[in-house]
Amino acid sequence: MERIFEGRKFKTQVLPRDKLVSVLYKYIVDNYSKQVEMNYGYEVIPIDFGNDESGKSAIVEIGKCEGKTEENLMCDVDSKKRIAAGLVIAADGTARTVANAIEELDQRERQKLNPFYRLFFAGRPFRVKRYEDDNQRIYKTIPIKLPPGWRPDLNYSARSAGGRITLDALPANGNGEYCGVLLLRKDDELAQPDSDPQKLRSELDSLLPMFSEIMDDDVVAQVAKKPPAYLPSFRFVGPRLHQGDHTIILGDCVSTSMAFVSLL
Repeated sequence: MERIFEGRKFKTQVLPRDKLVSVLYKYIVDNYSKQVEMNYGYEVIPIDFGNDESGKSAIVEIGKCEGKTEENLMCDVDSKKRIAAGLVIAADGTARTVANAIEELDQRERQKLNPFYRLFFAGRPFRVKRYEDDNQRIYKTIPIKLPPGWRPDLNYSARSAGGRITLDALPANGNGEYCGVLLLRKDDELAQPDSDPQKLRSELDSLLPMFSEIMDDDVVAQVAKKPPAYLPSFRFVGPRLHQGDHTIILGDCVSTSMAFVSLL
């Protein structure tokens, strides 16, 4: 089935996050290279939010980290140094290092308050609301090349009956190359690393034949071999998005973005 929305007063386009980051990087380099220094692969830990009367800046500790995955990421203790900043914009994603530190600080500060004042006048506490993921899904990415005749400017999506497999594909460029995302339940046999490629092919043929026919055997074998990647658990912070006058939190560290929530 094909659904194409026509006749809108606006045109919807998809800009993948990695491309958006690269656009921002180029803009900074071209226009603010003397004012902004770009650094990558650093661990950032908040030390002081500068909340007291004499605090004119926030203090963060940074250290160089290396590693291919989060599991083997190593941070050099000897390289750590402290930096004072008039403004800290925390967009550290689902790690929420800064948001977690704000929550801990808020709990300590509230404990110092008179119980009556804390109950009736202190307002709502800052919290990182955490939800238990009782329907966890994993995903494996799939490189897809559209055959002639397929429109290269659409998002393609299909879900099997019963919701066992969901596949979403977004355009990587205008040449028909797509990035597909195969969503499966965590305990599904096809979600495991080094799963059976023939079993995967059989299930794709049965459940998602429109996609299976445009994937060659090498691609299916690569997908079957891949270890799974995990979607972040949904969390959000509130009731405020700042700490004092020097720190603000943005992006996924505020509310986990889950593009597939409607499909789960």
